[in-house]
Parts: sequence; structure tokens; C-alpha cells
Amino acid sequence: AVEKRMAPYLEVNEALIKEALRSKDDEDYPVCRSKNENKNVFTFASTIMTHSGKPFLQILAGPPDESNYQRVDFSSKK
Repeated sequence: AVEKRMAPYLEVNEALIKEALRSKDDEDYPVCRSKNENKNVFTFASTIMTHSGKPFLQILAGPPDESNYQRVDFSSKK
């Protein structure tokens, strides 16, 4: 599902990645599983790492379709 969503685009952006991580295109094997679908199986967490410019990490606890990502910036301390 992720490959099908991203393959048509020459450039992949943050919105496209988040949309793919929230997708449920395949009923049997969705990328994102919500907590209410099956009590024992759900997407526990999701991360997106941006390497260009000033690198940062986006972290989300739980299924991506139920919460918002929190951005974590890296410091330049040595």
C-alpha cells in the first residue's frame, strides 16, 4: 500500500508520508490498525525522520489515524 501510494510521485513530502502511514488500503493488511478494530492488534507507534536541512524526528504513540505527530529537533551541542 505504501509503495502504491508513493510510486506515482517524483517527490515525496511529509503529507504524503503521513497519509500512507494512516492508510487502510488493504483490508487484511492495513498499514495502520486502529485500537478499536482488534483489541490485541494495533499500530503501536509511528516515526518519520527528516534528513534534509536541519534533521528532525516526528514521533507518534499509537495508531497514526488517531493522534498527531510530535516533532523532536536535535541540538548541535558537542
